[in-house]
Amino acid sequence: MQLDHLILTINDLDRGVADFERLTGVRPVFGGVHPGRGTRNALVSLGDGPYLEILAPDPAQPNPSSPMLGLRDVPSLTPSAWALATTDLGEVRKRAEAASMSLTDIVGGSRALPDGSRLEWATLGVTEPAHEWMPFFIQWRNPALQPSHTSPQGCRLASLTLQHPDPAPLRRVFDAVGYAFQVLEGTPARMAIALDCPNGRVEFK
Repeated sequence: MQLDHLILTINDLDRGVADFERLTGVRPVFGGVHPGRGTRNALVSLGDGPYLEILAPDPAQPNPSSPMLGLRDVPSLTPSAWALATTDLGEVRKRAEAASMSLTDIVGGSRALPDGSRLEWATLGVTEPAHEWMPFFIQWRNPALQPSHTSPQGCRLASLTLQHPDPAPLRRVFDAVGYAFQVLEGTPARMAIALDCPNGRVEFK
């Protein structure tokens, strides 16, 4: 179990890419679109394993069947979600259910890469206990194509901080699945991402 990726949302992908490059000195590469979700993304590696995804509305999908709500109300790059990588989603499900947690179905996903190959993955989410900073779990079908290995380099994750007035649900899930991560108790609720990049230390929160 390890950190897979962090998600920054914004209401315009081109502006998000330009802002990220201006702040960090690294230009994210266009990743692809998510049919039915109404979104598209750009990616940048954070080293060997973790990467960062900039997620924004896709203008070519004005009426998606399963839209991601709230994206059009995010004017600047804002931490919104994160994912943990595993090599066995079935084992994650087994451990979580043994701790009396409720989970989504395991759902497969894929997208075409510019060279014609296809990136494939499967995800699993926790529905109970609920928490605004609950990560989802991902298993890559072809790990060599995982975006940290194929996206622009130059930035490294310096720190990830989660703070919430009620961290107990997160701590319970982390204990169940075997992920060591400290969640701070406090207000306001926030996720803060600090990156070391060519332009120096940059923080998103």
